[in-house]
Amino acid sequence: MMIKVHSIRFRLTFYFLLIFIGLFVFVSAIVLYNFKSNAINKGRNSLRDKSFVIGAWIDFANPDFNGQVDDYIGSQEAQLMIRLYDRDKNLLGSSSGFKGDYKLLDEAAAEVESKDEPYLYESEDGLYLIAVNNLYYNDQIKGFVQLFILKDSILHNYYYLFRVILIAGIASLVIAFLAGIFLVDQMLKPINKIMDIVNKIQAEKLDKTRLEINNPHDEIGRLSSTINDLLNRIQVAISNQRKFLSDAAHELRTPLTILK
Repeated sequence: MMIKVHSIRFRLTFYFLLIFIGLFVFVSAIVLYNFKSNAINKGRNSLRDKSFVIGAWIDFANPDFNGQVDDYIGSQEAQLMIRLYDRDKNLLGSSSGFKGDYKLLDEAAAEVESKDEPYLYESEDGLYLIAVNNLYYNDQIKGFVQLFILKDSILHNYYYLFRVILIAGIASLVIAFLAGIFLVDQMLKPINKIMDIVNKIQAEKLDKTRLEINNPHDEIGRLSSTINDLLNRIQVAISNQRKFLSDAAHELRTPLTILK
């Protein structure tokens, strides 16, 4: 099926697709943004709550801090990494296999110590959400706990939704393109019919040729009425011309006969 670039058919289809794509992208962006923000907020709140739990759960009478950390992580569904520090920010224990240069920030330690509230931030490389909180033992602050959670682990549903929307968008675009062509064809079918009828008009059959008007109030109906009015005026002009020629021939017949 050929579509001429400069045709009305092409332009209507193009504008239809352009509006569809714009609306789809706008709605999808809003949905994805809100879904991502909600997932991040839930992850931050979960990390904040866990920082309170681990802050009160660590037993300083047990020097196996690495084992305590691994035991706690093993009881969690989320992919957590934990580091424990004393009051001087010296490392006491860490999750098994967790490596990386994620030092305890001085401002984070000062914030949680002064306000007794978790300090939440994002790692500079953007891989982790991090929470810092106090470590308590016998109602005394013994150090700090630093919890890490991969952003990807809390955004997996977001990535899945993104893929679904992308696939749905491509499929919808194809469907919208085909539907646009069909709708435009249906819209232009009366015009094509009018063009076919007008192209077949002959002066000898002008009085028998008029366009059918199904709905006189829409654009196609008004166009058909306008063309019919034009055909009426042309028919009147042709009739007047024929009458003039007939009268002229009659008036000239007698002088010509006399001259002959």
